[in-house]
Amino acid sequence: MQLEKYEKRSKHNVSDPTLKSRMSALRTFSKFVGGKEPDADDVERWIDHMIDKYESNEVKASTIDQYFNAIRYYFETVKGGSDEIDHMKKWLPDKNIDHGDYLTEEEWDKFIDSIYDYRDRSIFMLMYEYARRPGEIRLLNQEDLGYDDEKEEETITFTILKKRRETNDGKFRATFNLKDNCKRAIDAYLDKYESKNFEETDVVDGEEVTVHPLFTTTHGRISYDSIWRKSKKYARSANINPEKNIMPKTMRHTRATHLDWAGFSPDEIARHQLVHGPNTNVISAYIHDRDESQVREVMNIEDKQEE
Repeated sequence: MQLEKYEKRSKHNVSDPTLKSRMSALRTFSKFVGGKEPDADDVERWIDHMIDKYESNEVKASTIDQYFNAIRYYFETVKGGSDEIDHMKKWLPDKNIDHGDYLTEEEWDKFIDSIYDYRDRSIFMLMYEYARRPGEIRLLNQEDLGYDDEKEEETITFTILKKRRETNDGKFRATFNLKDNCKRAIDAYLDKYESKNFEETDVVDGEEVTVHPLFTTTHGRISYDSIWRKSKKYARSANINPEKNIMPKTMRHTRATHLDWAGFSPDEIARHQLVHGPNTNVISAYIHDRDESQVREVMNIEDKQEE
């Protein structure tokens, strides 16, 4: 298989974590086919093999779906099209939606209150308040903090992963009002660490520019792995139920769930928080049922009023 060619052609079109995940799946598939260039028959054999593993509880349906999508993207990128295998997707086991874990309102308060590091507090506050992925947080630059003269409000602009538009650099950008609690946290962080003013070269609107990463370590821009480890650390510090698998995506699940409990419609959550299109079916993967024994009636619906 031409894995290097696929990686080279894809690295500017998808996020690093997504490419890493696809490459891992393709390496596994490559071993299955003996390293040769696969054809539709190989994919059919692989699906039969994976269905056998699924029926013996060795692999999840969602994992098979992710692997198939990686193979499909390989066919599109390297072999010039996926028409010959697209129909095979209907053979896959029904994908069980992984709702992941979330924090109740009380648990969220305990979690964020356990964070005393200014940088880390800013990171997790942004992940929760704007329902952002960790990759979108780590991509923030200081230049993404701005000011809307017309509204006389400070703003923050995210590069939205998993959603592209036709721009010179293929990036989709979304700007929000910078919430007061997030502004205070970021200001405290920048005041303390203003000496760590790292520079990087990036492409913005098709032009190569010098940017200054917002969240950094001693070596530069903070990594996804670092954010993942910190989510575990602060969950332990806050004495969150150890049966809950707290990770970066938990903040996204938590925010969407809290908004649902506060009365936001799926369309509002999709368009204004998760930045999806009009199809809101994906929101069901983030919203968890309301448990009256755990929920406090103190939700702040200020966001809804601002819209």
